[in-house]
Amino acid sequence: MFYTVYKVTNQLNGRYYVGIHATQDLNDSYLGSGTAITRAIKKYGRENFRKETLHIFDNEQSMVDKEIEIVTEDFIRLEETYNLRVGGIYWAGEAHTDERKKKISAANVKAWAEGRMDHIVPRIRKAMQKRAAEGKQNTFLGRKHSDASLAKMSEAASLRVGDQNASFGSKWLHNVELRASRKVKEPELSALLACGWQLGRVVNWDSPKKEEAVNDDGVRVRRAKQPKPVSERNFRRKVSDADLLHALNTQPSIAQALIAVGIQPRGKNYTRAKRLLGYADDVRLNTNGKPKPT
Repeated sequence: MFYTVYKVTNQLNGRYYVGIHATQDLNDSYLGSGTAITRAIKKYGRENFRKETLHIFDNEQSMVDKEIEIVTEDFIRLEETYNLRVGGIYWAGEAHTDERKKKISAANVKAWAEGRMDHIVPRIRKAMQKRAAEGKQNTFLGRKHSDASLAKMSEAASLRVGDQNASFGSKWLHNVELRASRKVKEPELSALLACGWQLGRVVNWDSPKKEEAVNDDGVRVRRAKQPKPVSERNFRRKVSDADLLHALNTQPSIAQALIAVGIQPRGKNYTRAKRLLGYADDVRLNTNGKPKPT
């Protein structure tokens, strides 16, 4: 492993960026991940940037120390540099503190709740669709989790009980007039119930309602379901990936996309839809097909 300090120069305007990079290939294409340099590369094109290696070390700490020595407060004040922070802050391999983890988690939750991350989903979907077209839709295809990984996942799942479960205290509500279903918690639950919402979830608003009747004792009972004609029975349909992917791109939610192609929105069908969208099986999605914030 080579621990390098490098300099990337914009050959159109002379501005430059100094960073550090651990690599096994000194001629790799890495040009930096800083905010300003990334935007500049996107604006001017990679072909207009020249990279040179300033120092090579055999250990991480020496590399970080050299960056701290070069990228100082005076350095980042220069108009010709793309560096925005002094050197050595976000390296050294140190783990996030519990306080920093909480701040990062809270910021992510807020960003998703305010819709500021919605632009990411179409980009991810487009990239995953391209991979699907190339036959690379599932990078885990043909592989298996190790026993150690399975044990860790099992342990994590066993802890998601009570208030540690994301659905704890939640209930599904539906509104007939709005033809909408939502999963909410208190105090929003009481407020919606007072505004005409009802308990329960409706997935297919066009399906016929279940009929009820009153027996001789005055008790409401559900009528026996009448069998459908053979031609209308819900046999398992064979839906191609292309047809399902088209439905996922045109329908507002995964569930409605599955219903549109005539298959049930549950179990393996839902997992298959997530795979076509490029998500791993263990990724939890909202009803509209967006990843839930973690």
